[in-house]
Amino acid sequence: FISRDKIVINVPVCTGRHQDDESSTPSLSMLNLTGSIVICRAKSGATILDRRPAPIRRGASSNSHLAELNSSGEAPPIHALMLYPDTYVSTSKRSSNNLVEYDYAFDVSEETILDAISLSYGASHPMLKGGTIISCMLESIYAHGSVFAREGAIADPSEKLRKRNFLRHLPAIELTAGIQKTYIPKQSTSYFDDGNTRSIPEMEGGRVMIQIIGGNGDESSLNSQKTDQIIVKEGIKIIADFGVSSFSSNSETNVNEFPELDIFEGSKLCTFILGTFDGCVIFHLRPQVMVEPRVSTGPNVFNPLEAYEIDFSGSSLSLRIKECSLNLGHRRVIVPTETTFAVNVIKSLVNMSFEGTTQCELSWDFQGSSPILQVTSPGNTPAQSSHEDRQQVPVLIKDLCQGRLNMEISPVGGLSFTQASTSREDKEGLYDWK
Repeated sequence: FISRDKIVINVPVCTGRHQDDESSTPSLSMLNLTGSIVICRAKSGATILDRRPAPIRRGASSNSHLAELNSSGEAPPIHALMLYPDTYVSTSKRSSNNLVEYDYAFDVSEETILDAISLSYGASHPMLKGGTIISCMLESIYAHGSVFAREGAIADPSEKLRKRNFLRHLPAIELTAGIQKTYIPKQSTSYFDDGNTRSIPEMEGGRVMIQIIGGNGDESSLNSQKTDQIIVKEGIKIIADFGVSSFSSNSETNVNEFPELDIFEGSKLCTFILGTFDGCVIFHLRPQVMVEPRVSTGPNVFNPLEAYEIDFSGSSLSLRIKECSLNLGHRRVIVPTETTFAVNVIKSLVNMSFEGTTQCELSWDFQGSSPILQVTSPGNTPAQSSHEDRQQVPVLIKDLCQGRLNMEISPVGGLSFTQASTSREDKEGLYDWK
């Protein structure tokens, strides 16, 4: 429906379905979407909050009939204003006749699912050595939720599609999407090669779930039946939860000659790692909370790039190693089984230029054992030598086989380390072990 002052687009239902029962692996994909869009002329006196006037545009319009309508002083039709905004908004003094109110709402059904996608990436350059080929399978991709405009949404059609203008129109959203299974096929020839290091990766049992939440009310509107619902009133929060049940990497790196350490030409550092990892990345884009003015004039409300901030607090990443070894000639380092490393972001707040401070907690646990350095005579390898022909020594003292510490990143990139918080009063020093 289109009139002089309103545009209405209604999508009662949009369904797509693909089913293949004849293939060796039957597949089913489905999309189910409903929604509507309403665009109308803004009410008299309506304004855009913190709207920045656009520069004056000079030069005659190529559409003479539109220029004539504009010079008459009449309010242009809503569809013409959307298609030719520069014609009707030709001066820095703007009228509410040139602003539009909009509302939209779309729902993605829980029936929406994509059976499988195969991704392949390859990179090479005639001026560079090596190349990269990675193949990955994504199975059972799902999505469900809703996206809708926030209350009282007003837009200026003449605004350019810039990031600073887009931030003023963030939607209200509750959307969940994910991948139930992702892996690198064993029959693929995936590898990384930058001319100095060549690595062959393997992965299986990967999963990803992404939640996008914003503008879904406040704590007073929390449904008692949904005690785990996340409330985000301002901005948009993205929560990405991911994990891999098994991954491995077998790599070789060329090492420069160092005769004093018995490292000769042609030596390679061979690394093998097998393990699992999982994590959660939290990304909250929101207006800045100004406790006190940072400058004499206060925050720059005309530029959302300076009035918004990003909060990564609560993000975490953990790695568990099942097997890991590093070999260089007649030397080898073995990492204990079930070794774990973890990073927890205590507080991280940056502006739109990614300037700010970050506080992280780093922890490690070698399960009571130290990594072992093994050495044999030059020309042999520890794996091929007998127990009598090789020597070994622990790399860490017992107290450092488990611990944690705090790391702080300053706005200029400086690193500082402090003792992590602990409930054990009898432990002193930088490292805190259990």
